[in-house]
Parts: sequence; C-alpha cells; structure tokens
Amino acid sequence: MNSSTNRPRPNCYSKLKLYSLALLLSLTAVLTASPVSAQGPAIPFKPKIYVGAGYAPIVSPDTRFKDIFNSTISLQAAVGIPLSSGFELVGKVQYHNFSSRYEGFPELGVLDAAFFSSLGLEDPDRTITTIGLDAKLPFGPSLLPIRPYFLVGGGSFTLKQNEVIESITIGNPPQNFAIGYTRINRTDVYFNLGFGADIKIGPTLGLFIEGKYTVLNTPMESAGLTPIIVGLRLF
Repeated sequence: MNSSTNRPRPNCYSKLKLYSLALLLSLTAVLTASPVSAQGPAIPFKPKIYVGAGYAPIVSPDTRFKDIFNSTISLQAAVGIPLSSGFELVGKVQYHNFSSRYEGFPELGVLDAAFFSSLGLEDPDRTITTIGLDAKLPFGPSLLPIRPYFLVGGGSFTLKQNEVIESITIGNPPQNFAIGYTRINRTDVYFNLGFGADIKIGPTLGLFIEGKYTVLNTPMESAGLTPIIVGLRLF
C-alpha cells in the first residue's frame, strides 16, 4: 500500500511550466516587435551616404600657404554607419585643389599663367586629398527635423604640388633667368574638429551642412583648412 502511494506521478507540472514559459516568450516577442514596426525600421548599422561640395578657406599660422594659394572649392563623399541614436562613424574622402596666386612669389615678379604656359610648364597648383574617419555625435531631440552634431576625427592626407625652382644670375652680360618645377608628393596625418546640422526632408533624404577645422601635419609650413560643406544625405 505504501509503495503504491509513493509511486512518482506523471510530470504534468513540469510540462505545464514549459508550456507557460513558451507562451510567455511568444507574447514578449510580439509585444516588443509591435512598437518597432509601428515606428519604422530602426536598424542599427544601416549605412548612410553623404555627397557634398563647399568652400575651403585657408587657415595657417605660417602665412606662406595663405599668401601663395587661393582658397578653393572642395568636394566630399562619405559613408556613415550609425551605431546608436547618438553615435555614428563616418568614413569620408575630401578633395581640395588650390590654384596659385602669383603675387605670392615675389621672386617671380609679374609672371602669370600665360608665361608658364609659354614655357610648357604647369600652373604650380596644390591638391590635398584627405581620407579619414569621424565620430559624429548628434545632440538634441531626435524627433526634430533639424538635429545638430559634433564631429571629431582624423586620418591621412596626400599633398601634391608643382614647386617652382628658379635660378637668377646677375652680372655682365645681363642676368640669366631659368625656371622649372619639382613635383612634391607627400602623405601624412591630419586631425579635425567640427560642427554641423542634419536637416530631414523625407523618409530617406536629408540635407546637411558642416564646417570643421583641419590641421595638416606637413613639414613645409603649418597648414590648416576650414572646409564648409553642404550636401545631400541618403538613407
């Protein structure tokens, strides 16, 4: 009698607990998925594409860069990877092409572009291409159509320039004047800090405007740029 009383019962309670747990997990999944579908696809790591152009004033403690070259039009292409609503990594490429100001070469006097061309020489222009990574830090309410942000980052730049080489001999007979070029091609690092604003104009389309101060680590002179870029954001 006692042995029949102590016989283990079927494990109904364990099965009931498993069914209850499965039901609870299913309800939790449904409830948590509903707000996401109602708000739209808030997908992390979904890339954004930025394309823009602007103006790059020259800022340089050493006035040689600023005296010899004009400020330039700049081009930019970038891809951003949002890691959260308040943090985005942006890989970007910028291109700047600076034309020379001949009054910046006092040793060349009144030489102009036509003179260089007559000698079969190129304009001693300077191009700077930067490739880097920025941390984009939006702030303020995310639901507003305009959202400001900070930028901080760095990367590498390549500077290319036709540097003028001149030779003047003074004496009798009169001086001999020779002019030529050497090609400069340097790669080094840069750092930048900036501020901008993102303007939403559609579900997957927006405008952006940003400006930043860029310090170039170049041995020729202390060089800095302040490119101001306006463009489109896709996605």
